[in-house]
Amino acid sequence: MYTAFATRDALFYDVPARADLDVSPEFEVDASEDWSGWNTLREDHWAHWLPRGLVLPDQGWKIHISTTPATANKTLLTTSAYCGAHAVPFKHVRSSSTLLSALAKDADRGSAGKFITLYPPTVDALEEHLVGLEQLLGGAPGPYILSDLRWNQGPLFVRYGAFTRITTLEDGRTVPAIRDPRSDALVPDQRQPYFQVPAWVEVPRFLQQQIDSLDHRPPAGFPKITAALHHSNSGGVYAADLNGRGVILKEARPHSGWTPDGRDAVTRLVHEEQVLSALPVSVSAPRPVGHFEAHGHRFLALERIAGESLANLVVMRNPITSDANNAADYEAYRDWALRIATSVRAQVDQLHASEFVKAGEAGGC
Repeated sequence: MYTAFATRDALFYDVPARADLDVSPEFEVDASEDWSGWNTLREDHWAHWLPRGLVLPDQGWKIHISTTPATANKTLLTTSAYCGAHAVPFKHVRSSSTLLSALAKDADRGSAGKFITLYPPTVDALEEHLVGLEQLLGGAPGPYILSDLRWNQGPLFVRYGAFTRITTLEDGRTVPAIRDPRSDALVPDQRQPYFQVPAWVEVPRFLQQQIDSLDHRPPAGFPKITAALHHSNSGGVYAADLNGRGVILKEARPHSGWTPDGRDAVTRLVHEEQVLSALPVSVSAPRPVGHFEAHGHRFLALERIAGESLANLVVMRNPITSDANNAADYEAYRDWALRIATSVRAQVDQLHASEFVKAGEAGGC
């Protein structure tokens, strides 16, 4: 997560969403609506809109709307006009750079993708606004919000959670909280990268229908995943079996994991497959075995190459890790390191000769 704090300044780490340092364009609500009867507050990450005199319940079912950098302005104009006409309190991501942080590869998977949040005061209002907003936004592009339940084809999502800022302590940390009415105790408002509902909350019939319609079965011919190796907001990396052959399976989530060059995870994974397929045999790299689509995600199966991680070997073989090593051990380590460096340099030269460049990468998908 530290990379998010490196984006704010070329020399110093800082909070990614500091409004006083943000020079990117701010998102604006529909100016044709009369907002004079609304209270508004702009913070580092969110801009809040609340009809004057309305008191929100502390918790309940809320609607999240996702978007893409290209469609964000239109999505906010449409949604804010609807909220203004129906007096629905809402908040939206404040600026374009803040949105990119929420859509980035290293964004928190429990909250990534959320662009607008609506706060319906009742379950009946929740259903009414889901139906009404789907007529305006249904099917528009946006990432799947992992913590939520998607409404039909999106970009509308729902989750039960806190409406107001209440906190509690969990393992010594201050975290958002909701109140368990069975005990009147504050409990953590769980924001995990999967949909869950507090034990005391009854799922409305119209949401249960959405849950019942979910199909998690993999398509025919899809590799059998045997282990999860890495997860990010872009997707995951898995060990898998494909027709009896061990492979590495990389996952790309659509409209997620955006990079500064304007590419999402799927676009980058397609490009990765094209480059790896084009490399000559003189370059040592895993070759694509096949690609797959499952539940709207793209997957790339790569050769699984046996070997140890260089990062691990550097630590395991380093003589400085034991006071029992002598000068000969240090010389052996030096010779090994030089051989590895020579081999890596030769591979980089082969790569450059093939008219490709390897950019730095933190690893994973």
